[in-house]
Order: sequence, then structure tokens, then C-alpha cells
Amino acid sequence: MKKDLLLGIIMLAIGSGVFYFVTTSKNINFFTEKEQEITQTPLPKAIDTAKISLSPTPTPEESLVKRLQKARNAIQNGELEYATNLVEKEEHSEHVLDILIQTSLGQGLYFKSEQYVKELVSLNKSTENIKQYIEILLLSGKAKEAKTLLSLLKNTNDSLFYEMIISATEYDNQKTKEIAEKIITSGTLEKYKKSAQIFLDIYTTYESFRDGSPDYLTLMIGNALKTLQFHELTIQYLKPLLEKNPNYRDAWIVVGNSYLELRQYEIAEKMLEKAVSLDPAHPISPYLLGITLYEEGQTEDAIAQLLTAVKNGYTPREQAEKLIGDMYFGMDNFENALEHYQYILEQGSPTIEDYSKAIFIALQKLKVPSLGRSFAENAIIDFANNPKAMALKGIVLLESENKESAKTYIENLAVQYPQSLDALLLVGKLRESEKNYQSAFDLYKKCYDKGSVSGDSIYIECAQEYEKLRKKLQK
Repeated sequence: MKKDLLLGIIMLAIGSGVFYFVTTSKNINFFTEKEQEITQTPLPKAIDTAKISLSPTPTPEESLVKRLQKARNAIQNGELEYATNLVEKEEHSEHVLDILIQTSLGQGLYFKSEQYVKELVSLNKSTENIKQYIEILLLSGKAKEAKTLLSLLKNTNDSLFYEMIISATEYDNQKTKEIAEKIITSGTLEKYKKSAQIFLDIYTTYESFRDGSPDYLTLMIGNALKTLQFHELTIQYLKPLLEKNPNYRDAWIVVGNSYLELRQYEIAEKMLEKAVSLDPAHPISPYLLGITLYEEGQTEDAIAQLLTAVKNGYTPREQAEKLIGDMYFGMDNFENALEHYQYILEQGSPTIEDYSKAIFIALQKLKVPSLGRSFAENAIIDFANNPKAMALKGIVLLESENKESAKTYIENLAVQYPQSLDALLLVGKLRESEKNYQSAFDLYKKCYDKGSVSGDSIYIECAQEYEKLRKKLQK
């Protein structure tokens, strides 16, 4: 079921970025609001693997330079294994190791990334490479080892940031606060200042409570570490709190969320089930549990948890609605899927990809062309002069009986937007519908070649159409 869901989404050439914000209890609304802009987590991550399997195998005659360029674009589109395949057999130069570090980190393979960064540092002991080594050690939860490397950093700004994180993991709140204040007043990078401000806001909030609980401060610091994506450190930091206070719902949520980020789904499930049992009316824990169950292949149970999250007032609601729609899609329950997609189109802030999914269901699954046409027209209104939105109307016209109207519209679109890969792909589909297979074949290949170099994720669908037509012609 999961595979069908993912393939359906990929065929529409839509990205896999479904973002959610993690909040906690009413007691920490202030902290949550401060974090909301930077706490983002892409899910479901299984989509990355599905994309990879559809990407063409690299050919031996391609130059290393071209492979590296394709690998960087693939990383940008979430095709991590494909990017690895492009360079893994090459000699481990600095450029190759950089790709391998990024792909292993993206897949949560910290041991591999640590080995690669060690190789990189042995080739070039630059400040940037040492900085990356420290970062990976912290991501792996190895704060003590990272601390031994701080003296090698020549960049004071980087050193201060990592020292702040390490001090936080050591429960040294006074030192953490002092370093955060120093970062704010120094001429450092904006991202470091934002991170430092998170900690300063925590201490300001905590100090404003006359009878503030030390456990509450610990929770907020742990949540800050999670927000900054140091999930192993988060788990290590909050475990003593959970051992002392096993009924602390918000701590279970934060730790469970970190295990989810690390893709340790069985542990995440147990943590989040505990949070749900402690407070069945809370919206965040069933939302995260739903995502976890989905990743474990328990789609029906996942939908049930997400529906509970919506019922409990999960916000932003459209994020949950998107996930529920995708899951129903994977179960071939297209009517329910469309119901949840329509919520996004009518009451949310829809993307072009949201319109793509709704049109695909209306045309291909429910066979209601009038509904697909309505979605396409609304997409053009919402995204005026956007070739991707305009291409959706071309897709609808291709499914209509008026082939001449479709041909005129699509060919004009291609002339109006000659650089648009969506238009190029659409012309390929038009030629295939006309049984001009060689022309369609060439257009699909051109679309893939241009997309893989430019980094436009639509090249995935171009490659897919190319492969489908190749198999069709071989029969």
C-alpha cells in the first residue's frame, strides 16, 4: 500500500516535503511560538527511497564532473541513495566524500558519515572540515568527543556555537546563557544568533516564573536541542528527566519525536503511545504517532491517529489533512483521499502539487473530468502565469475528447514557456497520444536530461514516462 501511495505521488512529480511543527503543553506556548518558524521536519521520509528506485542508473561513460553535478541535484530533490550510487565507486576525493557525507547524514547513517568525514579531514584539515566533523559528532550524540576538537576551530563564531550546545548537554545553564549572550553581541552568522536567542528566550521565560520547576527548564532545553536537529543529544539529555518523572507527557513527546526523526520507529511508537495514554485529548502526540505508524506500514492505524489529532485540534490542520489524503490514496480509497485534499484546496494554502494530486484523482481514478477541469482552472487563478499551474490544464485537456483543443493549448504553452520542463513533458504526452512514439521518446529523454542537470524534480516523472514508453515499444 505504501508503495502505491508513493508511486502515485511521484507520478505527479510532487515533492516530498510535508512539514509539521511540534508544540508541547499549554505551559510552554511561549517557547513553541518562538520556535515555530524554524522547527520543520520533512515527512514521510520513505518517499525519498521510492524516488531513488525510479531514477535511471548512471552510465559508465558519464564524466565525474557530470556525476557530481547530478548527485548534488539529486540530494536537493531528496534522492539520497541515487546520489550515493552516482559517486560511491569513485576514488574518495574531497568532492566525492562531500557527497557521501551529505547522503549518509540525510539517511541518518551517522556512523558512515563519521567515517567519511574522518577521511575528509585526513585529506584536508581545513577549518570547514573540522567544523563538519564536530557537527557530525554532535549529531551522533558524542558531545565529549566533539569537545576535544573545539580548540582546532579557528573560527570563533563556530566554536562559540558548538561550545553553547555542549554546555547545554552538560546541564551548565549559566555557561550556556553566557555563551548565548556572547553570540548575540558578536558579529556572527544570523543562524547562530537565532539559535542563541532560543536559549536566551528559554532562560527569560523560566526566570519569569517565581516557582518555575527545574524539570520545566530541562524540558525546554531538550526541546531546543531537538529544534536544532541534535536528536541523539536530545534523547540523552531528557532520559534522566523521564526516569525521574515517568508521567511527564511533554518529555515523552519530545523524545518520541527525536526517535521518529532518527527513524527508530519502534522506539518512537512506544514513546508516543505513552504520551497518548497520559493525555488522550492532546493533539500533538497522536499526530506524531500517526506518522510513526505509517512509517511502520500500519496505514489504517496511522489514519486513525491522525484523525484523532485533527479532532483534538491539531494545528496547522492542513498538514494533517495532507497526510491523511496521501494515506487514503495509498489504500486506493480515492474518494476519501480527495475529500481531504479538497479541504486543503478550499480552506488551506494549497500548492501546485496539491492541485496536481486532486486532478490526478479526479481524472484517473474517479473519472470525473469536470471536477479535474475545475481544479485546474482554480490552480491557474491561484498561480497566475505559472507554467506548472498552466500545465495542469493541459493534462485535463489531454483527457478530454477535444484533442484539437488540447493540441492547440499544449503547443502554445510550449512556445510561451520554452524553458519549462512541465511544458516539455506535456508535449511528450501529447505526441504519445498521437502515436508519434519516437518524438515522445525523444522529448521524455530531453526533459530528463535538462531536469537532472538543472535540479528540477520533474525529471523524475520524465524518466518514468521514458521508461514506460521504452517497455511499451519493446513489446
